[in-house]
Amino acid sequence: MLRTRRILLAFLVFLAAYGVLVASWPLWRNTGLRFLWQLGNQHMSRFGDAGRVHFGPYGETPRMVAIAATRPADSDDWRDTTVVLSNARLGQGAPKHMSLRNLVYAPMAVALALVFATPGDLLRRVILMLVSVGIAGGVGIARVWLALIEEFSRPHELAAYSFGAPLRTLIVVAHNALVQPPASIFVLPLFIWLLTAFRLRDWVRADESQSRQPLRPPAAPRR
Repeated sequence: MLRTRRILLAFLVFLAAYGVLVASWPLWRNTGLRFLWQLGNQHMSRFGDAGRVHFGPYGETPRMVAIAATRPADSDDWRDTTVVLSNARLGQGAPKHMSLRNLVYAPMAVALALVFATPGDLLRRVILMLVSVGIAGGVGIARVWLALIEEFSRPHELAAYSFGAPLRTLIVVAHNALVQPPASIFVLPLFIWLLTAFRLRDWVRADESQSRQPLRPPAAPRR
């Protein structure tokens, strides 16, 4: 039976590790965002026959032939990316502002912190850190794709898809469940951790080893 002390200690380690990772985001913010923008422009630039996408810095709306209308950027400082969506067939377009930090980096940080706080062999934990971060990053990129699919399937001038009502409802439900916080930051990384790194016997073994530590002998009385 796990003691509350062991669970509380692991939770505090998780909070500390996650805090360090969040605080360190400015160190690789520019490099990470440029990598994600390039990745998106290479692999998510087309949706269907008419949907076009361009990733760039927040607030930037580059001039494109297909862009006929724009929505001004707002002042929400948590957003770091502007995705210009356009319909090449209709000549309509508009920017969509999002946070790749919340969609991609934050879930990776949660997954890494969870594995870091998990008891077990060091080598296994290092391997699981890499695996969990890779899975969380892939899921984060998939959430960006889902957000764009949801936008292109809306019944407006940017629509690149004309899905039936059941499929459109399924997309909306998946978008609300997987893209919107807290799922985009905490819930999915928790499931990844449970599937890849959590083993009850590691926690029990760590708890037992801690309880077996010898007590310090009483100090000798002073003369």
